Amino acid sequence: MYFFLGGGTYEASHVSTTKELVQVTPGEIVRYLKIKVYGEEDAQPDIDPPLHYRSNTIKFWKKAWSYFMPNNIMPWNEVAKIGNPTRSTAVNKLLKAVKKEAARLGRPSQARRAFQPSEYSQAIMLLSECPSKEIGVWLAAYICFQYNMIARLDDTSKFRSPDLQPFQAFPFYGVSVRLCWSKNVLEERDAPNQVLFGANDWRYCTLSLLATWLEFRSLLHPEENEFFFGACGMDNPQSIKASAAYHLGSILNNDQFVYAAEGETGSHSLRKMAVQSARCNGCSKDDTDHRGRWRYDNRQQDVYADTTIPYVDAKVAASLCKGGPVAFTLK
Repeated sequence: MYFFLGGGTYEASHVSTTKELVQVTPGEIVRYLKIKVYGEEDAQPDIDPPLHYRSNTIKFWKKAWSYFMPNNIMPWNEVAKIGNPTRSTAVNKLLKAVKKEAARLGRPSQARRAFQPSEYSQAIMLLSECPSKEIGVWLAAYICFQYNMIARLDDTSKFRSPDLQPFQAFPFYGVSVRLCWSKNVLEERDAPNQVLFGANDWRYCTLSLLATWLEFRSLLHPEENEFFFGACGMDNPQSIKASAAYHLGSILNNDQFVYAAEGETGSHSLRKMAVQSARCNGCSKDDTDHRGRWRYDNRQQDVYADTTIPYVDAKVAASLCKGGPVAFTLK
């Protein structure tokens, strides 16, 4: 955008000065967005359909630009011409005009859809036949854990040894886990202890798949590694995440994989599938949010209530267990 405003060339490492940033006005932002979205700066948003981008993309740009503005918490003052230009009436009007997706106008959605249960089962079965036994066992445990925790790909890659504990109240019914590092988790209260059950269907049973992977890993890589999903000796969350994304993509692009519905899929499809399963099994939005560790701190009780709520979390965890949750006994 600054290339557009200044008319010069900038290196990728260029850091804009405050003097450059305060020159950005709502009019320049609107002109830039019209060119990006409609292809011309003289477009009429109330009439012309958006051709190249959707409203969610514009929202992301707006949020990113706002972060770097010198007066980012101050709404734009049209009289004094100061404040955050991304929070101006002109920019908000343009954003509202771009929202024509419901009328089937503009660029089609590129959002990833949720996995269908048959697709998830196919992925697990293909992994069980994977030529690399290590990759097959590891990735099956990885995506099953991600599904049961309603987690992201990067959350799962950072699952560490201290974050797995016995479920003290009912030790034969499940384990206690904690995902401390993720996009939405910024403080300890956002990372409660959560319960993880076994499922009657082995393809959904995290405890069985995780135990198999940990036993297999201990034989191949006996060296110390705090990250549970450190396959092939990886001990870096970024490498673990990148490898999981690559191998999951390979499964989804496999000639034997049969898609059950149209639409793009990806690693985020697992999280969408988990949310869909919980909601279809009668879990409320609040309970599902709690399981997915989505922040909701706009109520006074959120300041005082303990974030570890076993019953609520266990209810959603049980709804994600295909065939129902099961108890285990030690041999």
